[in-house]
This record gives sequence, structure tokens and C-alpha cells, in this order.
Amino acid sequence: MESKKTSNFVGAKEFAEIFEVAENTAYLKIREINAKLKKQGYITIQGKIPRRVFNEMCPIFAKEKDAPSLATNASNPL
Repeated sequence: MESKKTSNFVGAKEFAEIFEVAENTAYLKIREINAKLKKQGYITIQGKIPRRVFNEMCPIFAKEKDAPSLATNASNPL
């Protein structure tokens, strides 16, 4: 059985599937998140957000192994 490698980024298609919204809506939300990340000095990729950021913002959707630890870097989640 071959294991599928999880990408380090969540794209609009995956975002839309998780939240059950249109891809257009997903792109708009990703654009908002990326704007916040840019203000904090991060490099962003259009149409994608880092999976770590997604897991921190939406921990209910994170898999146990991907979920951020509450003890690590709690003062600055990004």
C-alpha cells in the first residue's frame, strides 16, 4: 500500500472541500489569510496557505499528527 504524501500547503480546492464552499470563496479567504501573513513579513504563494498556518487557524480540521502543539511557540502561532 502506497502512502500519499501530504503537501505543505492547503490549496483553494482542498480549502473549498473542507469548508464546503465554492472555490471562488476559498480563493477569497486564502487571499485574506495571505495578506495577514505578508504584513507579518512572511513570503506567500498565491492561492495557497501553509498547512501549519491552516492547522493553527482551524485546529478542528487538523489531523492529530499535524496539529500544532499548544506548548510550542504559543505566544506567536505564525
